[in-house]
Amino acid sequence: MKVPDTEKVVYTYYGKPELSSSDIKDFFECSGRTATEYKKKVQEYMAANGIPSWNPSTVNTSIAFKVWGLNIEEYEERLKKLRQLKLI
Repeated sequence: MKVPDTEKVVYTYYGKPELSSSDIKDFFECSGRTATEYKKKVQEYMAANGIPSWNPSTVNTSIAFKVWGLNIEEYEERLKKLRQLKLI
């Protein structure tokens, strides 16, 4: 799994409450098939835990990050530090 850059992670987490296969494809810069596999893992988790989705073709962003092991607090700190260092 290719993890996107820090700004993209934070923007996606806060800017998109639900993610489609297309969003996931853009997020990870992966093929459509790989994006569908990532989405399916999140859908399975959501179904197993009784978590509804607004749209059957999307997944909850915060749940997706949890399933994918992306800690938003860590990315926020990294982004803050990059800005303090004027690297972005």
